[in-house]
Amino acid sequence: MIYLFHLPVIPSIFAGAALTATSIGITSRVLAEIGQLATKEGQIILGAAVVDDVLGIIVLAVVASLASTGNVDVKEVGLIIASATGFLLGVLFAGGLINKAFLGMARLFKTRGGIIVPALSLSFLLGYVGTVLKLEAILGAFAAGLVLDDTDKREDLEKLTKPIADILVPIFFVAVGAKTDLSVLNPAIPANREGLIIASFLITVAILGKIVTGVAILGQPGINRLAIGVG
Repeated sequence: MIYLFHLPVIPSIFAGAALTATSIGITSRVLAEIGQLATKEGQIILGAAVVDDVLGIIVLAVVASLASTGNVDVKEVGLIIASATGFLLGVLFAGGLINKAFLGMARLFKTRGGIIVPALSLSFLLGYVGTVLKLEAILGAFAAGLVLDDTDKREDLEKLTKPIADILVPIFFVAVGAKTDLSVLNPAIPANREGLIIASFLITVAILGKIVTGVAILGQPGINRLAIGVG
């Protein structure tokens, strides 16, 4: 981006970070609906999506920090990556203890919120720890989700969080979408054309890059590599 389109460093980094974005929820839902979730290809796609989500969260923490400082400091970026990686690994290693504390707290509640209140509390707590480490709060919430995914109360917790997600997720997408300036997509305006060319380039690179990674899978004979790349 820097050499091809002569963009500044920060916007180029954000463009690269945008290419890491994925949605494991959409991926798993589509695979389940077409009956391919349990196949070898489906498991590879889902496993890659999980790893991609973890790396994407780390990348998000890095670019968010760059956005706040306005410059690229290699030492600072290395520190953020180390902090984010250490934070996630630390939470995962302590997952057993956290789950025991979660279940113990859940037993203390005698109301309908006996499971959801401790779960949200854990998410807020780890989100706060993330901000203390100069990371994004979403990294802490993501870590809480990874830990609670292994709890015995997973199914009950999932049922209780769905109504909350049904309310908050649409608000999030509407709030983000409302900030989008659709006029920049109008090719009739000369000032927009360079941006549209860059966007088309990024979309092409994203599609081709993912298809190539599917073809490059080793040690798995007889699988549909094109399907994995597309997935």
